[in-house]
Amino acid sequence: MDTVLTVKGGWNLRKIMGFISKLEEYVAGVLMVAIVVVIFAQVVYRYVLSSPLSWSEELGRYLFVWISFLGASIAFKKGAHLGIDVFTSKLSEKYQNYLAVIVNVLGIIFLAMIVKESAGLLERVVKQVSPAMRISMKWPYLALPVCTSLMLLHLLENTVERVKKIFSSQGKQDRMIGGKGELPK
Repeated sequence: MDTVLTVKGGWNLRKIMGFISKLEEYVAGVLMVAIVVVIFAQVVYRYVLSSPLSWSEELGRYLFVWISFLGASIAFKKGAHLGIDVFTSKLSEKYQNYLAVIVNVLGIIFLAMIVKESAGLLERVVKQVSPAMRISMKWPYLALPVCTSLMLLHLLENTVERVKKIFSSQGKQDRMIGGKGELPK
């Protein structure tokens, strides 16, 4: 039977992460529609009406930043980032899991540092305003700590799953009979 990490109140890790993943994809989709509408409006206003919008390029740029970071988080969740597995593919599943946990821990440290530093960056830009839209620059810069935190959550989830695989495979090995690879009935 598959065990699931359960937190206080009956929520489990898979349900929480599933909700977060769906929310990420939904928000990324809404932002994609928004950027298409904004850029299309800019083209119409500039070339058809000869009256360009002053804020559309800036909004498009900020939406693109958010979409890029959300897309990176979604790709992180799905394991879609580029990776070289020439050496790891030659390892057994057991050692692949060990190596993945080590790499994940290093990634967790790196992402935690980015979250910490980007939070400090937010404090410095909170009073700055954008040139055209006159909004606080915290909104475009907020993409970095928010989406990096999402990546961190996905990496933690993957690490928990890998650790569970390591322990479940060790448990199976401990129950083997006579070295023939048979499990007791």
